[in-house]
Parts: sequence; C-alpha cells; structure tokens
Amino acid sequence: MAFMDKIFKKTEDNVDIEEFLNNLDVEEETMVEDADAYVKPVSLLNDEDTTMAID
Repeated sequence: MAFMDKIFKKTEDNVDIEEFLNNLDVEEETMVEDADAYVKPVSLLNDEDTTMAID
C-alpha cells in the first residue's frame, strides 16, 4: 500500500510557474574569453528569414 500511496499522493513542488514560463525563451550565453563578439544563432524557417539574415 505504501507504493500506491506514493504514486497517488500529490506532492508539493516549490516550482514558481510564472518564473518558469517567463524564462522559457531565455538562452544562457556562454562567454568565450578569446572571442571578439557573440553571434546569436538564427533559425531560418522560410525565405523571409533568409533574406533578413543576409541583409
């Protein structure tokens, strides 16, 4: 029975949902000491994205 209690017992996690949702699109930047600049990758999903990246 203890096994079933653990499965069906609602656990309280200390997860801040608002903070999690606000940080979904945040990417961590890794700093390279010898780098002159950081270039953020761009997803090229269609032709408009390609022309934007070239211009």
